[in-house]
Amino acid sequence: MRSNVSIPTYSLRERSSCGVEILRADHTNAGEPTAHAAHRDEHYVLIFQEKGRSHIMVDFEQIVVQDAAILSILPGQVHQSLAAEKDTIAWFIALDVSWMDETFRAVFQNAPRQRDPIGITPTDILQLQVCITALQQVYESNADTPFHEHTLRSLTAACISLFAAAYQEPVQAGDRKDARKEIITRQFRSLLQQQFKTMKSPSQYAAALNISPAWLNEVVKEATGFPVSHWIHQEIILEARRMLYYTDNTVKEIAHLLGYEDHTYFTRLFSKLTGLSPVQFRQKYRK
Repeated sequence: MRSNVSIPTYSLRERSSCGVEILRADHTNAGEPTAHAAHRDEHYVLIFQEKGRSHIMVDFEQIVVQDAAILSILPGQVHQSLAAEKDTIAWFIALDVSWMDETFRAVFQNAPRQRDPIGITPTDILQLQVCITALQQVYESNADTPFHEHTLRSLTAACISLFAAAYQEPVQAGDRKDARKEIITRQFRSLLQQQFKTMKSPSQYAAALNISPAWLNEVVKEATGFPVSHWIHQEIILEARRMLYYTDNTVKEIAHLLGYEDHTYFTRLFSKLTGLSPVQFRQKYRK
């Protein structure tokens, strides 16, 4: 059922008294499960599929996870599990944002194709099985035991590190001189995800980062292949598409929620960037 207000957003605090939750899905003796409703989370979700084949939708892209692989879902991404074939076994680690180190956060957020499953080696599989199994045992044990939270955090950090290592592309020695540019690009992308509803111009982001608009644009374009304005528009249009598909808000209401007082300007921008008007997009993708 679609909402007239917003896309359902789930909080980890509703299910777990700490900052992590561990779930194991075993479809060995089951057929295809019923699809879960589309939603977004305030937290990270790291998925480790030991074997099998499953289907998940992330921001309008249907993803097939085949055999042993890992996948990350970022806070705010609209997603839903569609189906898992028989003999599929997968682990799900839900993590509060505060439990994700900034270094690892950047790895997941800035991965070239963040939504793609990452195939893993037999060694990776074994390490993840050992680490996640230990994490689950501590998670389900008595929370009153000495150093329980410390152990839980340490094992969680180890699991995150194994996921991040699979996502992280090797850094060539000659690239280290561009570390400052990488940091600026990462800071811009992080700020954009937080402020795209209120900050619409490259100059606003440059001012927030204490650099010139020209320098920010040069750095971001060199790192990503696209200028700052492209990424601002992409973030806005992605959220607009989510709202058009998953809610029944009017175009005028969506424009207002995205920070546009003039909904006609928003409609022109959306049409220019997608080739469809907001109404046409909703009609096409809801069929």
